[in-house]
Amino acid sequence: MTDYLDSELYLPSLDRACFTWEGRSYEGQPALDYERALEISVLEGEPEAYGCELYDAVLPPESDLRKGFLEAVFAAELEKKSLRFRLRLSPDLPAWVHALYWELLTDPHPRRGALARSSTTAFSRYSSLPQALGEPIASRPRLLCLVSAPSDIARFGMAEIDRSEVLGRFETLSRELAGEVEVEILEPPATLGRLRERLMKGGVHLLHFFGHGDSRGGGSALFLEDEQGRTKPVPEEMLAKLFLGAPELRLVTLIACHGGAPSSHDPFSGLAGRLVQQGLPAVLAMRRAVSFETGHVFTGHFYRHLARTRRFDAAVNEARNQLYLGKPQGIDWSSPVLYSRLKDGRLWLTEEDSGAEFPEGSAPLLRLAPRRLRHPLPWVPALLALLFVVLGLLPAPEAEARFDLWVSQLSFQLARSARVVESLDLQQIAATELAAVRLPDVLPAPSRWGGGRMKGFLLNAQGHAQITLNPQPLPAGAKLSLEHQGDNFYRLAITQSWQELKVTFQGDVLLKPLEGSSAHLRLEHPKSLELYPRRGAVELDLAFAKFASDALSREISVDRLSLRRIVEQHTPETTMVKEEPTVLDGKVYLQETGASHPLKKGEGLRFATIAGSLTDLRLDQDGIRLGFQGRVSKLERVAEGLEPEDLMPSVLDLWIPEPAQLPVQGATGALATVILLLTMLEIRPRPRRTHRPPAVGTGPVAQINQ
Repeated sequence: MTDYLDSELYLPSLDRACFTWEGRSYEGQPALDYERALEISVLEGEPEAYGCELYDAVLPPESDLRKGFLEAVFAAELEKKSLRFRLRLSPDLPAWVHALYWELLTDPHPRRGALARSSTTAFSRYSSLPQALGEPIASRPRLLCLVSAPSDIARFGMAEIDRSEVLGRFETLSRELAGEVEVEILEPPATLGRLRERLMKGGVHLLHFFGHGDSRGGGSALFLEDEQGRTKPVPEEMLAKLFLGAPELRLVTLIACHGGAPSSHDPFSGLAGRLVQQGLPAVLAMRRAVSFETGHVFTGHFYRHLARTRRFDAAVNEARNQLYLGKPQGIDWSSPVLYSRLKDGRLWLTEEDSGAEFPEGSAPLLRLAPRRLRHPLPWVPALLALLFVVLGLLPAPEAEARFDLWVSQLSFQLARSARVVESLDLQQIAATELAAVRLPDVLPAPSRWGGGRMKGFLLNAQGHAQITLNPQPLPAGAKLSLEHQGDNFYRLAITQSWQELKVTFQGDVLLKPLEGSSAHLRLEHPKSLELYPRRGAVELDLAFAKFASDALSREISVDRLSLRRIVEQHTPETTMVKEEPTVLDGKVYLQETGASHPLKKGEGLRFATIAGSLTDLRLDQDGIRLGFQGRVSKLERVAEGLEPEDLMPSVLDLWIPEPAQLPVQGATGALATVILLLTMLEIRPRPRRTHRPPAVGTGPVAQINQ
């Protein structure tokens, strides 16, 4: 939790000011008078200029006041603390001093800026009144939410409030705060009598009001409801009396227009001022008119930060900053005004925070708290442990495997761009079903072959002529298949690839279109043909007089692989379609178990998913040599006429010897169950009765907005 360096700026009069921090005191005379205040007020539409002028007026340059403030800032930075800045204005000061927008106070240094929205500052208007602060909260704070949505508010020239929408937003936020705050909603209509009755029952530590407010004719008012749900204005004097006899209340949040503005020359006038004078420890209200959405955004950030830090002044700063980030050109961020009588800004304490002990009998020692499950730690790891126990009885979803197979057909889909075919030392290659062929400029005029477009061509490479297919990577998702047609014939098919495919060749080459005469070429340097797939597909029929000793590719990344094919046999009497394996011979090696599974002709492999790389790919007169390494799931060996044989290991076999599996599973399940039960129970040790000094107050959290 963040540590704070406490500081306070006290203005007892216009002739003297005092800035203190950590026992150090700096005094001086502010450069603030009525004429200077008028000059500053003209800048209200320029919040940064307003704040800088106010900063120079109250902490004049070269003064001890400015020196003390900067020393406090540097000390906080050196100690890696945040600065708590309390502004204390004497009630004897003129009303125009209290009416200044002190929340705009801005340190011109670019690293600090406006004190009321700085992430390294906690800003509040501090009031040192003689009333007692009440007893600290010994249990989780309770928040009472009140939404006033009168049915006839339009006759006062104000926008209607959708109660269900407001409560819906509040419920969403309250679920986030469930582990820290108990939330209660006052049932409509929102009358003064209902609110007073609930406060008198006790147990309310925070009050959150969402509705309309106004400040006209020398007085402020909140708009509540009568028993029929119609508008009932409640003036500030009456509202202040509402809270008499409610000492447990720590914070009142008024999301209503003008709730934080003074309504007369009395420095404690206005809704917020009256409530502080009445003795409430902290009141948060809006200085200006604000939109519903601004109120919602501010409230959400305020309560979330408050639940984490329990420091309401720091939480208000963070919420102001969020408003500023959403609309940096506006001044809505400076509307929230915080009046506080708590020096440390802390609303409620825990035993760990304070080191003190709470009154005996303040909370039950053991109670069921299902809301604690809304916080994922620590019960989520326990739930995962239970799932681990269950999954340990099931086959593994995937395992590392290596294939070394001879197949008659290979079909796969690229997982990433891969260099598929590097080079072939061939005697003959024929290609058909091409959409177009772009010939090199050394060839005869394209018109000789029908305007430069051919259905296909035949390449007859003489001697040791070399042909290279597609040296550039194919795009991810392209499908490639290679099928042994018998003897020295193979068919290479590439589909789902709309990029051009290049073929380079060198040596004595016979180029013959399938429809046209031949052209004999002698190429000293490699030249290329550019092939354009038709509908994303290219088929090449390859005929070999001899086979290359090197592989077609060193590595091909795939995420789909097929080792079975559909075979059709047609006779005058019948047509037969069947699925048969392409495996001629080979073995499968599972890395986790170390087991090697041999396969023979007539057997095949079946799997649900696969991802990895072809590490070796060679052609032979009997078929295709396939080397693969990667991850597979639900791997089975299939033999004709037999049930499939599962090759996958058990999950726990990967880490735990079989004799120890059941004890480990039992212990893990029992521990996870205990953790889940303890998470749902709230246990408190019974503390000794101890008196706590009244100088520090505590309190809970609430949420809702306008």
